[in-house]
Order: sequence, then structure tokens, then C-alpha cells
Amino acid sequence: MTLAGKRILILLESLELGGAERQAIHLARYLSEREGTTVEVRGLGAPGAASDLCDAWGIPWRSVRLDWYGTRFRRLAGIAAMARQLACQHPDAIVPYCRVPNIVAGLIWRWTGARACLWNQRDAGLDLGRSRLERWAVRHAPAVVANAPYAAERLGRLFDLRQPIHVVPNGVRLDPPAADRAAWRARLGIDPHAFVACMVANIHRSKDHATLLRAWRRVVDRLAARRQNPLLVLAGRLDEPLPVKALAFDLDLGRYVRFLGPVEDISGLLGAADLGVFSSPREGCPNGVLECMAAGLAVVATDAPGVRDVLGPAAAPCLAAPHDDTDLAERILDLLLDRARRAELGAANRRRVESQYTWEAMGRRMTEILADQFSPRKPSAPPPHVALPHRPDSCREPASSSPATTRAAT
Repeated sequence: MTLAGKRILILLESLELGGAERQAIHLARYLSEREGTTVEVRGLGAPGAASDLCDAWGIPWRSVRLDWYGTRFRRLAGIAAMARQLACQHPDAIVPYCRVPNIVAGLIWRWTGARACLWNQRDAGLDLGRSRLERWAVRHAPAVVANAPYAAERLGRLFDLRQPIHVVPNGVRLDPPAADRAAWRARLGIDPHAFVACMVANIHRSKDHATLLRAWRRVVDRLAARRQNPLLVLAGRLDEPLPVKALAFDLDLGRYVRFLGPVEDISGLLGAADLGVFSSPREGCPNGVLECMAAGLAVVATDAPGVRDVLGPAAAPCLAAPHDDTDLAERILDLLLDRARRAELGAANRRRVESQYTWEAMGRRMTEILADQFSPRKPSAPPPHVALPHRPDSCREPASSSPATTRAAT
């Protein structure tokens, strides 16, 4: 069974762009282009880079409000209000991404009239286990999805789940580069032959850019005798810029590090790099690693379970102990000085992505899991059984939305 003609709502925790949001938009594109569904994105909070990407790809979106971190009364009132809003959209299925949307969707999907819903764990799940609402929501989800075996095992242990957990790895899709290698290197102001390493990840504490910066200081010192000036490029939103930038200043890395912030032309940037690096100690299925692999780069990374799964067994010599800047620096230097080995690993990484981590494979598997909930052998969800407070304007469209959705509403 396919999802043709179904109406799918994708619920995001933020309309800023991170790995989960990018995966959600990949799925929205797949469902719309390949399955003939009507897909709309709903994001908590103000519009951001994710809503901009939706506009670029013609995916309708809306911004919705939920006071999740207020008092218990305000949280429950916000959940009820969201149930009313989503019910007015008459969804056939709701697909949430990350913790808060997963909880909300698990609580309200029956109220909205939807027949399908997921608990969709698209990160490592490090923030799980905080509330009774969370436990109730995951146990009552018709299907549970995780993006990596590590995340699936953690979900099962934490919530003692009885239903099966489907592992659906992230899928990567790199658009053609907007600028070539020479143009990007000119933009960065570096020599065409200089060694460039790149990490693609939003900058916050859990990604451990601090260990990478300390390792890079060691790399720079070792290459000083060779009169080489390697460059580390950090691409991603600066969620916690002050500690990381202060550390780079303290380590005297001003000439050797570039903080680029969000980068639209990831394909072009990675085409200008010689090596992918990734220092996060805990990951599910890291998009930043997958993108480097898809670009044909060798990757040196922290030996986290999710990273190890993505890179495969051949990459063991490229994995450093978590929080160990000495180990990370040595592994970077090993590949920096061995061009042939970098090329070999990069080609193997690209083949691995093309065989196991395509956005089409992710879309097909998610479609199968959702479609299975519409199968005749599955009992339909009962009609809404909780009377929500009535408000005359409960179906009024929110003000913040994409132009495409506004036109559809009028």
C-alpha cells in the first residue's frame, strides 16, 4: 500500500535548521515527489533556516506556538490548543521529529483524527526519560522509529517497550555545488594547495568542538616544521559561540580556523576540503558525517556508536577515543600526510553512502512503516474521545506561514 492521496503533517521542534530538520525536509520532498502525498511542515517557534529551505523546495509550512517549558497548566493548555489546530488540518498521519514533537504527537494524534503516527527518534535520545508524559506517549505510539541501532537499543531499555522498534538510518542528498573548489578556496582566502579539514555541525556543547580545536592546535604545531598552514573550517549555526571562539583565541588559532556559520552550499564547501572531521562523542546517525562521505571525503571522527555504524568497519583506524585531543590529532595527521589513503577512504565512503544511506532509501522505508498503519489488518484509531474546550477561532489559520500555505488557505 502506498500513501498516495494522504495528508501528512510533519511536526518539528524548531524551524531552525539542524540534522533532524534536514531529515524531515528530505522526507517531505520524498513523500511529495515520489508518493503523491500532500505534505505540510509544522514547526514550534519562529521561522528560521528550515522554513527558508521549505520555501526553496516548495514545501508548505507553518509556525505554531507551544509553551512547553512553562507551568504544567500552560503546557497542557498548549497541547490541547495544538490538538485543535492540527485537527482542523484533517491529517491522515503525523510524523514528529525529536523529543517534544514526539511527546505531543503521541498524546494528541487520536484527537486530530489521524490514523497513523510515529515516535520518531532521529537523534541519539540523550534528553529522554524526563517525564511521565514521555513514557505514556512512546508506549502508545503505533510505531517506533530510531535512526540507529544505538538509539533503538536505548529507547527499548529506557521505556521497556513491547512494540518493535524500526531502525531507519538517515538519508543524505547533496545538491550540485553552487561554487567549485577554486571559488570556495578563494572565498576562504587560502592557498589552492593548503590542507583543509571541515566539520559540518551546529556549534553547541554536545558536539565537543573544544576537543577538535585542541587537536587542531597539535596538528598546526606538528606541521609548522614543514611550513604548512592547514585550515580547519567549522560550518554550522553558532548556538554557543562564546566558549568555542574564546578557546580558539586562547589556543592562538586565529589563522588556522574559520567559523562560517550556516552554509547553504555544503556541496561546494566539502568539494574544497581534503578531510572531514567530527568530534561529537554521542550520535545516532550523524548527518555531518554522511555529507562528508557523500562528497567523497575520508573522515576522522570520535569513536561513538552511531559514527562507527555509519563509517563501517574499515574506518576503525580513523576513529579516536572520545574527548582525547591527542588521539584525534594523531589520526588527522596520519591521513593528512597520506594523500593516497585519503582518496581510497573517500571513494569507499561515497560507495557506502550510495548503497546504504540515500534519501530515497530513507523515504521508502518511512513510507512502508506509515503505510502499514493504514493496512486493513490494523485496527483504525478510535475517534477523538476527549472533549477539548471549544473556541470559535480554533480552526483559524496561524499568522506565520509559508506563502504556498497561505495561498492554499485562501
